[in-house]
Amino acid sequence: MKNMIGKLTVVLLLALVPLSSQAIIEARIGYGTSTFDDDNYGALEMQTMRGITLDVIVKPPLLSDFGVGLRYDMSTFDVKPGFEADFDRLSVLANYRFIDTLLYLGVIGTVGLKNDLKLKGGGNTYTFDDNLNYSLGVEGGVHLGLISLGAELGKFFGKFDAPVGMSPSEMDLGSFYAKAFIGFGF
Repeated sequence: MKNMIGKLTVVLLLALVPLSSQAIIEARIGYGTSTFDDDNYGALEMQTMRGITLDVIVKPPLLSDFGVGLRYDMSTFDVKPGFEADFDRLSVLANYRFIDTLLYLGVIGTVGLKNDLKLKGGGNTYTFDDNLNYSLGVEGGVHLGLISLGAELGKFFGKFDAPVGMSPSEMDLGSFYAKAFIGFGF
């Protein structure tokens, strides 16, 4: 009798795990571009931002449509004339996938935890202070076993305080972005 109850318990627990469950942990690497809403910083012109994104997403087995994790972005963009900007960002992310079988489709959001924005040029480096920043987007793709290919489109919201004495007093990195990903599930 105990053996039958044990088997029934396992069957019931497996029935509670949604069919959408692909992997408990997904590691992704991506490449993306961002187009600024306002491409001017005072008299300087900001060019398109490009960079690499690394994600680690954990999907609890009983809540596999939801995911939480960390994202690290390493981006650069030119600021004409004669400056280059580096933007590194560590953020917490959350996603919800409406569809998560062979194909996946859902929403994703991030909130910045640590940001490093530096403007370099003319032998000087200017460091901007971070403020609250976040992104909202949609993601979609295909699972090929434990490998996934996908894309994300969204909007980034973020303003950064300029060093004392710089004008204007903040740099607005608000932008629309697109990223392509390859992921590996564990």
